[in-house]
Amino acid sequence: MQILRKFSKGFFRLLLLSLMLVLTVPALAQETDLSAPDQIQYALDDLSTRTGQTVTLTTITSYTWQERQYSDSSLGCPQPGEMYAQVITPGYQFDVTYSGVTYDYRVSEDGSTVIMCGSETAQPGDPTAPDESPCGSSYTVLGGDYLYSIAVACNTTVDALMEANPEIENRSVIYPGQILQIPQGEDDTPATGEQSVSISPLSGPAGTQVEITASGFPANTQVEIGVGPYESEYSVIETTTTDANGNLVADGRIPSDVDAGDEWVFVVVLDNEETISEVFEVTTGTPTEEPDSNLFERTNIYLIALEDAGATGEEIGCGDSLVPVEVAIEPTIAPLTAALTYLFENNEQYYGQSGLYNPFYNSDLSVDGIDIIGGNAQIELSGELSLAGACDNPRIESILQQTALQYSTIDSVDITINGEPLDQLLSGA
Repeated sequence: MQILRKFSKGFFRLLLLSLMLVLTVPALAQETDLSAPDQIQYALDDLSTRTGQTVTLTTITSYTWQERQYSDSSLGCPQPGEMYAQVITPGYQFDVTYSGVTYDYRVSEDGSTVIMCGSETAQPGDPTAPDESPCGSSYTVLGGDYLYSIAVACNTTVDALMEANPEIENRSVIYPGQILQIPQGEDDTPATGEQSVSISPLSGPAGTQVEITASGFPANTQVEIGVGPYESEYSVIETTTTDANGNLVADGRIPSDVDAGDEWVFVVVLDNEETISEVFEVTTGTPTEEPDSNLFERTNIYLIALEDAGATGEEIGCGDSLVPVEVAIEPTIAPLTAALTYLFENNEQYYGQSGLYNPFYNSDLSVDGIDIIGGNAQIELSGELSLAGACDNPRIESILQQTALQYSTIDSVDITINGEPLDQLLSGA
C-alpha cells in the first residue's frame, strides 16, 4: 500500500505536468499563427540580412500587421527609377520594432516581393534608443538597395554615409556586394539648421528624371519641393513630409522643353526658407517624352482701369484700379517670367477691346533674371522705361508687384531696372 501511495503521487504529478504542457504549447502556437501571417518571416529574413544579426519573432520588441490590397506591385512603396506592374497586388504591411527602430515592411502575399519601405527610430531619451547603428559597423549592399534606404535602415543619413565612404562618387550608384562603413553614435544625426539637398544625376537631356535627397530638416515636418532655372523662380512640384530623422527622398523631373546648356536646380522649402541643390546641366540628347503636370499654361497679367476708383479692381493712386487679366502662355515652369515677358511684349496702349491701360506700351524692357530667396522675389529687368506722366508711377509699381505676388512661393518683391531699384528710379522720374 505504501508503494501504491508513492506511485499515485508521482503519477498524478506527471499527469498534471503533461496536461499543463498540452494546454500551454498549443496555446502559444495558436497565438503565433493567428497574430503573425507566415509572410512575416520574409520581413524578418530581410532584416536579418540588413543588420547582420539573427532577427526572429522572439528577438524583436514588438510587431503589428495588416492585410492590404495594393494598387500595383510596388506595394505602396515605389522606389526611385523602378517600374511596377499596374495590377492589384494582395499583401501585408508589417511594422517590426527591433533594437529601438520600427521598420515598415511590405510583403506580397506570395512572398516574391519584400520591401523595407522606411523606419522610425526611438525618440531621444527613450530607453530603447540604440547607442549604435542597428546595422553594426558595416553593411553589405543588396540588390534593390539605394543609399537612402540603407541610411534609414541603419539609423544614419545619406551625407554621413557619403562621408564615411569617400569612394562613393555618385549617391545613386552603389553595387550589390559592396561593403559600406556605417557611421556610429548620435553625432550621425544632423542638427536642425544644417539642411542639405542633393540630386542625382547632375546632368542629362531635357525630361531627365532626378532623385532628390534632403537631410538635416526637422523630423516629421511638411516641406515643399520646387524646381526652376538656376538663380530664377521655381515652381512647387510636391508637398511632402520628412521622416523621423529629418530626411526625405523624392523624384523630380527636368522639364522636357528646356534647351541644352540650361542650368536647373531643385529646392526644398521650409517656412519660406529655401535649401537649394547642386546645379543640373541640361545636355544634348533626345528629351524624355513624359507629360509634365507641373507646367503652367495660364497666368494673370495686371492692367489699369483708368479713374475707376476701385470699381473693377484694387484701387491704386490717381483713382485708378488694378485689374487682373488671365492670359494663355506657352507651357512653362517659370510663369512669372512668362507673365512679365507677355506684358512687356504688348505694345498696344489699350488691351484689346477691354479699354484697360498698359503703361508699358512705350517701354522696351526684358527680364534678365528672377531669384526667389525666402519668399522674396528679386526681379532684374533691363532696357528703357518710358513714363507718360506722374500717374504712371503707381501704375508701373502696382502692376509689377502684383504680377509677382499672385504666386504662392512669393510674399515680397524687389525690382531693379538696369541695376537701379525701381522705387529710386520712379522717385526721380
